[in-house]
Amino acid sequence: MSSRELARAWDRVAELEEELRQLRHEVFGEEMHVHRLRVNLGLTDNQARIVMCLYRAEGKTVAAHKLMHARVRSRRNYSASDYSLSLSNVYICKIRAVLGPDAIETHRNAGYAMTPLWIRTIKGILNEE
Repeated sequence: MSSRELARAWDRVAELEEELRQLRHEVFGEEMHVHRLRVNLGLTDNQARIVMCLYRAEGKTVAAHKLMHARVRSRRNYSASDYSLSLSNVYICKIRAVLGPDAIETHRNAGYAMTPLWIRTIKGILNEE
């Protein structure tokens, strides 16, 4: 095999790996990512969903009620108490206990944001580099 053919083959491998990544995301969606976070970081399902919400925001502030929406999105029946702001504080506190105090920033009266270090860490766990 010539070096040109080998280079084309490696380019094709890279294309196929990208297609596979996209198909996995389509087929398994966020649940695959939630599972990876649970396994790799020791989070609960709800904690992992909140971390995914913060990760997807890419460092931007996410309001507490949106985090609670991410937590209950997978359930059909939920009540107003599922959106409690004090409950969001509890979840953030428990997530910080697992990930460390530097994982999530609090933006007073606005919400929460994931730090750049943890965005990179999560990206690595999810193989999205």
